[in-house]
Amino acid sequence: NPLLISSAFAWENGMATPVLIYKKTAWKISYESGVLNIRLLCNVVPDDALIRFIQFDEENGTLFLGTDSKGIIIIRQNKVKSLRKTRVSVNERTSYYSQLELPDGNILTNEGHILGENKPGNFTYPGLQRFSISSYLMNDTVFWYTSFNKEFNGTFLHSYNLKTKKITIYSKVRENYSQLVMTTHSGVLYLANEFGISRLQGDSLLMLYRYDKVSRSNIHFDIKETAPGILTLASCNALTRFDISTGKLDTIFVPGNYCVRTLWQYKDYLFFGTYGNGLYISKGGVVKALPLDKNKYLLFTHCFVDDKNGFCWISTNHGLFKASIQDMISAYEQTAPQVYYHYFGRNDGMNMTEMNGGCLPCALMMKNGTISFPTMEGLLWVKPNAAAPVMPGGEIYIDKIIVDNKNADVAAFEQTTLSPRKHDLELRLGFSAWCNKENIYLEYSLGDNKEWRQINENNEAVLVLNNLSPGDYLLRIRKLNGFGPNNYSYKELRFRIGTPWYQKWWFYLGCVVFIAGLILIYLNFRTRQYKSRQLKLEQQVADKTRELQEQNQVLEKNNSIKTRLISIISHDIVTPLKFLNAAGKNLMEKRKIMPDELQQETIQEITNTSQELQLLSTNILNWIKYQNENRRLAKEVFNLHELVEQVLGILQSLARQKNLVIKNEIAGSQEINQYYEPIKILVYNLLTNAIQFTEKGVIAVNASQNGNKLTLSVKDEGIGMTAEQVQRILADEVVITAANVDNKKGHGLGYLIIKDLLKTVGASLQINSKRGWGTTVSITMNA
Repeated sequence: NPLLISSAFAWENGMATPVLIYKKTAWKISYESGVLNIRLLCNVVPDDALIRFIQFDEENGTLFLGTDSKGIIIIRQNKVKSLRKTRVSVNERTSYYSQLELPDGNILTNEGHILGENKPGNFTYPGLQRFSISSYLMNDTVFWYTSFNKEFNGTFLHSYNLKTKKITIYSKVRENYSQLVMTTHSGVLYLANEFGISRLQGDSLLMLYRYDKVSRSNIHFDIKETAPGILTLASCNALTRFDISTGKLDTIFVPGNYCVRTLWQYKDYLFFGTYGNGLYISKGGVVKALPLDKNKYLLFTHCFVDDKNGFCWISTNHGLFKASIQDMISAYEQTAPQVYYHYFGRNDGMNMTEMNGGCLPCALMMKNGTISFPTMEGLLWVKPNAAAPVMPGGEIYIDKIIVDNKNADVAAFEQTTLSPRKHDLELRLGFSAWCNKENIYLEYSLGDNKEWRQINENNEAVLVLNNLSPGDYLLRIRKLNGFGPNNYSYKELRFRIGTPWYQKWWFYLGCVVFIAGLILIYLNFRTRQYKSRQLKLEQQVADKTRELQEQNQVLEKNNSIKTRLISIISHDIVTPLKFLNAAGKNLMEKRKIMPDELQQETIQEITNTSQELQLLSTNILNWIKYQNENRRLAKEVFNLHELVEQVLGILQSLARQKNLVIKNEIAGSQEINQYYEPIKILVYNLLTNAIQFTEKGVIAVNASQNGNKLTLSVKDEGIGMTAEQVQRILADEVVITAANVDNKKGHGLGYLIIKDLLKTVGASLQINSKRGWGTTVSITMNA
């Protein structure tokens, strides 16, 4: 019958002893040597569930309750115990680091809080309300720590004698930038901080090794005597070893960007942990990294504690681990790829999984064998002998196989040949283990690959194999069952993906025959092609001859242009230079007898001649530059208004000398996708022509866009041109002349460059001019 009442007595098949449930408590009843014994199992039995079945697993400490409507309720004994002080105020810290075990079996934390299972004794602790995160207990009597002292207004070294209750303040030993870490050698206290390594001598420190200025930002976390007279120090700069007798400091290991936080000496092996880069072992100067747990929680290793039972307890930012010391040493000696680390977390009774490190002691082995770890929220107590871990033993089962998102028959999978194409497989695994998912280490190897790869990276027992090609496969799966060498369970699965028709022998034979036929057809085709090629070569020779004749005409035309260009240089450059020389010499020799008007006229003529030479030289250089057929241009998007402003910056001084006004009337947002440099030279030549042939008035630069066409125009109020002059400029014939027009030297070279650049940018030229009324030159191009 259902257990409907508030108490029940159950003795199911398979249970050695009965279980009594009374309200929310469950008790185990046993009868030994005529005595009836009762032991409390738990006090969290739900009183609102209709319990129909009770079973207690003594080995794993697990109580199973079968209910009528709420399924199976599983209650498991906590493996660890969390201790936390109730906050008096929101500003009170319950994050602990350094600890001191009191005579009454309780713990005094660095925040001055007393936590434990025992009723506090009459022992008082004056001056120990709050102390440093690093401390040291010497001979179970003298407690060394640093604390803030109001009288001396600073943090100084203190000692507290637990027997005499006497506090000594060392006002000459101040804690400055970083914490002091302490240990003893031959009954003498040795300390390390950012300045160096010292020993306590009287009431002061005797410096044994002083760091240089570069090392003074170093933060120390641990110091231990790892051999007689040898101190090993853990810091952010390095793992170092100091010889007290010689005063020599050697570097064992440099952690890079990670700090060495904790040390533990076990026989000849030095274990040390880092904050962010895992855990290591050093022996005889050889340092090796140990394998990490599957979730890589051990990247942040805070503390190693030997429980004297062959196991080491390791605290991290994400929980607590128990590991076999021999397994870790074997991994060091044999470079093994994996170590079983048994994880303890929230399912084991931890209220806070973020544990603290970087302190001394990093954990405390109490006199009763309990290990006390500091956490971000209280303390965590572990009784190694009582915290028997639930191991992930047992066989591996394949619960489900999914092929290309479709369920497959697990029982018949090995006898089934999959279709001859690439497949994606998903295997969902099962195992009989009442343990945390973090403790399930599953690996697999496929085919001839002997490398074992992790399966459950996200704590899920799901193996996914993607893009499998046709062939025969042997899939091996193994599960680490706990501590010890080669402690694995194995599962094998053989399956086959069929061979497609295009990979069979007759297909390859057909391919060979087909290729041979193609070769014959190709040879026949090439023979006919060679015959026709001869006719094409004859035609190409004729075309080439015609092309050479055309090129010869172009060369003759270019030769004519160059001849005229030489004529311009010899006449229109050399002659003005002679004039400049003569005028300047005459001005220097006869300046005192020349009238002011004549001097001013001579200077003005020199200025005008220099400007004409500058413009002519610029045009000649631009023309020569763009006669190079090997230039490679690329279009780009640029602001046309800004380009014109750059050109005006060059020509404004020339315009001001003639009292001309140049207006940039192009919209500030006007952009164009064209060749930047050719457009800039076009604008330059159009404006220099306008300035040259304009004596007064305004020169305006405009742009208008119609669809994908843009028209750039330069309008002046100069002397203008006749219809004959416009026709000669627009003609295909190259025009380079040294003749004067209305006392204005017009060489035609500017328009030659313009017409040459128009071909480059794919534009057309229009000229509207009237004699005496000015000229408007327009260029239309793609925008």
